[in-house]
Amino acid sequence: MSDSADGEPGPRVVALSWVDNAGISRVKAVPAHRLEHANRWGVGMAPVVDTFLVDDSRAGGPGFDGPVGDLRLRPDLTRLTPLAAQPGWAWAPADRYGQDGTPYEGCQRSFALRMTREARARDFAPFRAREAGNPFFRALVHHNAATFDRCAGQAPPSWEVDAHLIRVTARAGARGEPSPEGRHRDGFDYIALHHVGRANVTGGRTTLYAAEDGPPLATTTFSLPLDSLYAQDARILHDVTPVSVAVPAAHGHRDMLLMSFKAREDTG
Repeated sequence: MSDSADGEPGPRVVALSWVDNAGISRVKAVPAHRLEHANRWGVGMAPVVDTFLVDDSRAGGPGFDGPVGDLRLRPDLTRLTPLAAQPGWAWAPADRYGQDGTPYEGCQRSFALRMTREARARDFAPFRAREAGNPFFRALVHHNAATFDRCAGQAPPSWEVDAHLIRVTARAGARGEPSPEGRHRDGFDYIALHHVGRANVTGGRTTLYAAEDGPPLATTTFSLPLDSLYAQDARILHDVTPVSVAVPAAHGHRDMLLMSFKAREDTG
């Protein structure tokens, strides 16, 4: 790295950081003059780090307990930033790869970037204040929470609720993919799927399964506003077929409001 425009010496050391699967930030440092080499060949890092939890206990699994050097940290040089409060240092986030150059499945940053790209492709709409405060939306959240209270048998102290609006679009020659990952769980206790509307599309059939390779338990195609489906996400997988335009000369879309509920043990 070169000196700054005002003649000050440039950074001598670059901190490469990543976040492990316990949510702990970890860092390796490389000399600045070796940064290009680190970018080309990577810096050694052991996947065993991902087995440690926040209390230093371990939760191992296949692919997460190998020896030192099995992974390579590669800095994202587009994000390289000199640290004004730490003279002589710069920072860059690191992505993790196998020694063969393939992305590491446990890399949180690669996963977040991939999910961001998928969210953009699936046209997630942000919740604005007027939508989050909408009386009908708030009533629907309370209705769903009461429904899942009954499903759980005993109401938890509180629910953690994730809600997002999603529009899947289609055009001539390009289907929309509501569920590109196939059969899946969302990682919550319960889910509520609410249909907002659809225009000029066919398909979009929602199916529930008890197992990855099992037969369907139920299937439906939402057509009317507020057609809904409730499921215990911890036990049930779901999938949605692609949507295609009904009239090729125009675009089409399918709009959904998705809510996910996870029981919380405290109210803090």
